[in-house]
Amino acid sequence: MRNLLLCFAFSALLGSEINAQICDSTVCKNSCCCASDVALPAGLMLSHVHHKGEWMVSYRLMSMSMNGIRSGNSSISDNAVFNQYLMAPKSMQMNMHMLMAMYGVNNKLTLMFMANYISNTMKMSMLPVVGMNMPGMDMSTGNFNNPTVSSGLGDIKIYALYNLLNNDYHQLVISAGANIPTGNINYLGAGNNIIYSGSRLPYAMQLGSGTFDVLPGISYLYKKEKLATGIQLSGVERFYNNSLGYHLGNEATANVWFAYRWLSFLSSSLRIETFVNNKIQGNDPYLYYLNEPSANPANYGGQRVALYLGSTWQIRKGILKNNKLGAEYGLPLYQYVNGIQAPVTAMINAYWSITF
Repeated sequence: MRNLLLCFAFSALLGSEINAQICDSTVCKNSCCCASDVALPAGLMLSHVHHKGEWMVSYRLMSMSMNGIRSGNSSISDNAVFNQYLMAPKSMQMNMHMLMAMYGVNNKLTLMFMANYISNTMKMSMLPVVGMNMPGMDMSTGNFNNPTVSSGLGDIKIYALYNLLNNDYHQLVISAGANIPTGNINYLGAGNNIIYSGSRLPYAMQLGSGTFDVLPGISYLYKKEKLATGIQLSGVERFYNNSLGYHLGNEATANVWFAYRWLSFLSSSLRIETFVNNKIQGNDPYLYYLNEPSANPANYGGQRVALYLGSTWQIRKGILKNNKLGAEYGLPLYQYVNGIQAPVTAMINAYWSITF
């Protein structure tokens, strides 16, 4: 992935105009690619810098829904899962509430800080057994009325974004970040949880990685009149096990997107995202991996291609000047999962930001 980022940066620089026109702190000259003039898709970050002394503060919501059971790229039944595990996944909901701040050190360098609050809910079922009467279990379906839940502060991320190129039509930004492991990786199940009562929840239900991780990225933007398009590559590199004896898989994400400004305050966007996530390395020795699929580190990672449609509203006048709202809805076009997992069925990204 590092070689891919370097190749993309080199080719983009060669194909760009040499005479770059830098945005100053007061006005976007001609069609210059200033952050305030580009309607980026709601799920896209790390793609722009700010003027010297300029702040941007935003709230973001990222929501992911998962339903059913998949092995590889095929759906499977509960009974197929029960051949290996005591329980089968039914659904999972993951929500992240993020506060983000960006500050322009100068017209080329911007610093970014992200903190988030995470909430997870997982529902499971067990094959009904004659005579079995477990608390919280619907005997007719095998579903448990008490889902497994976790919530709290996640990992903190810090970034430096540097603008290599910014002229009338082209913008190239590189980013380097670090993941600070502030999220809990020792979250215990509630007392009424049928499997994890008072014991550590599986990997997907924990709130952080437990490791300091490296976060590289590069973004290219082309803008002319009302049309904007771009490419972004980003990743997560993890090098060592956390205190529990495992580390989450490395990640690579590629985005291609298009946006069109219909009115001075309204834009629409289309984004295609390819996401690759490796398996978990190592394991938590306190998790019994035959309980259910998410307790087994082999059932993590895979590939996904998703399509997002979105819209952005930018307020340019009045008391709400410099406020921006954006949202997008995504559906998977293709998924391949390692082992047995609940596949992603829908994604929502939304944000509000203010620049001052």
